[in-house]
Amino acid sequence: MPEEHDRPWVPAVTAAVAGSLAGLADATGSPFVVGAAASAAVGIDAGLRKLGELRARRAIDTCDDAAAMAGIPTEEMLTAILATEGLLDLFGVCVEASARTPLRVKRRILARLLAEGYGEADQSKLENRVYMARILNDLEQPHFAILSELASVETATLVGRANLLDPPQFVDFTLSVLISNGLVRGVDQFLSPQYPTSYSNLDDEPSAPQGGSFAITVLGRDFCRWAEDATEQL
Repeated sequence: MPEEHDRPWVPAVTAAVAGSLAGLADATGSPFVVGAAASAAVGIDAGLRKLGELRARRAIDTCDDAAAMAGIPTEEMLTAILATEGLLDLFGVCVEASARTPLRVKRRILARLLAEGYGEADQSKLENRVYMARILNDLEQPHFAILSELASVETATLVGRANLLDPPQFVDFTLSVLISNGLVRGVDQFLSPQYPTSYSNLDDEPSAPQGGSFAITVLGRDFCRWAEDATEQL
């Protein structure tokens, strides 16, 4: 990898990503923070700055991955991004989402969207990629786990998917995110299905309410396929 001083765009990306934490870090130096709190503030300040560096590194890696996928130098891609309003929107969403996620597969998909957006003359297609990146911003490992499982069956119950997560109580929120983004649909959503009162010992209660059935959508299959492709490339 080239040295940082040979990559003049790196400080700009770093500053953009770390800037959201700067206010919190600066607050630890307030004159109102004294005594034992001041000692703790030093550690908080170091932690926030370290987090900013980590997020910046993720964003920089995503830019590098996108440029490699497009077959051009990173600086050339970023120059084009700065000159194109639609690309700048896509860049902003992809960089912010990649900076905040520990999920490497998600960052690879974001890089792919940025690479596909480079050189795209059709504004509507560019806007579609911005929309896809915003959906990705909401997804983490539990969402991809459920999508992968739903891709292999026609329908599945809420209780059946709960066993994929730890703790299983996350299934309600996880499915709601997938549904709100159009990746999963409720098959029995108009039948007011009964929901379980507990997710413990689910396998021992086959007659318990199953919480309705769900199925993956065409868009959900696209995201699932992109995740599989990104995993193979790691």
